[in-house]
Amino acid sequence: MFTSLQGDSSLFKAEEWLKAGDFACEMRFFPHAFQCYQRSNEAEKSEAALRRINDTVDKITNVLEDLPSRLTTKVEDIRLSNPLDPAKWLAIANLLLKDFSDELSKNKLSSETSEAAKFALAFAIYCAKRSGNEVTQMNEVLEDLVQESNNNFQNDKKLDLTAFAIKKNQDPIKVICFGDNISLGLLPDWSINFNETYHYLWSKEVDRKISLANNAVSGAGVLDLCLYTRRDILNYKPDIALIMIGNVDGWLGEEAVLAYQVLYSTMLKIIKEKGITPVVISPIPQVLENFPQAEIPPGLSKNDYKIELFVEAAKKAAWQNDVCFVDCFNNYPTEAKYFANGYNQPNLEGQELIKQALIKKTI
Repeated sequence: MFTSLQGDSSLFKAEEWLKAGDFACEMRFFPHAFQCYQRSNEAEKSEAALRRINDTVDKITNVLEDLPSRLTTKVEDIRLSNPLDPAKWLAIANLLLKDFSDELSKNKLSSETSEAAKFALAFAIYCAKRSGNEVTQMNEVLEDLVQESNNNFQNDKKLDLTAFAIKKNQDPIKVICFGDNISLGLLPDWSINFNETYHYLWSKEVDRKISLANNAVSGAGVLDLCLYTRRDILNYKPDIALIMIGNVDGWLGEEAVLAYQVLYSTMLKIIKEKGITPVVISPIPQVLENFPQAEIPPGLSKNDYKIELFVEAAKKAAWQNDVCFVDCFNNYPTEAKYFANGYNQPNLEGQELIKQALIKKTI
């Protein structure tokens, strides 16, 4: 793609670094884009490079802007430094757990304290698990906090476009899609085919005018939803947010499932409170026998991938918030022919299967 890519990358010209950064931005690899723009400016100072650097800094640093209310001030010192530091999140969780215990002992437990304590502990577990740390004891505490009842998980909510059509009159219904490489439409050659993503196919099949934005990020999971809800969902002021995360999270295994559910559920609640209708789209199966070892996270094996548990957790998060849940998992064959790379990037046939599941839950 870039002539100087042959050999020493230091031979890149400023214009080629800009193009490399633009390519990375298109795929929403913002940290990589930032480095490319810096290299362009080093090679030849320009207003174009500086403008792109500033824009990319905004994309990278605007994180954790929408959280449970009692966490807002507590995360300020880590928000722009290391927002994924498990030790600092555990310290925040411990402070909130003390407040939780004090309020509970006085029979004055507030929903704000309960929600913040669960979120902070779930975030600490997730960050710790990603770093390879032990999370068993933290999970035991989180389970005590959640104490879920299966009776809470019963609904068959559908996405009613007719209500939006009446509200919007002749204007298109604004929809954004947030997810990972599946929603992005990423293909094995690193190209992106937006016109063959499930949400684009869905938007062309429904009998309503849809304005669609694809805000997926390759490799995104529930932490990205927590970090970038403001940037990638709320700032667009959509009517509907289609959210499909979990396939990347599945590699963290069973010990991350409850934390995934708590974080997911909390962000759905926040999105709903902003007047946006979220739709939870389940993860899909992967063809594990074809998965390259190089793409499996360090220290893990194919046996650690427990995606069916994350599908159930996504369903619970949706049902807890009275949100439409689209089950793509149970009707998606675990066959290489539905994947462009043979294991985790759906081709057009695979995207059609996800679209059909979404169509079935749309009225």
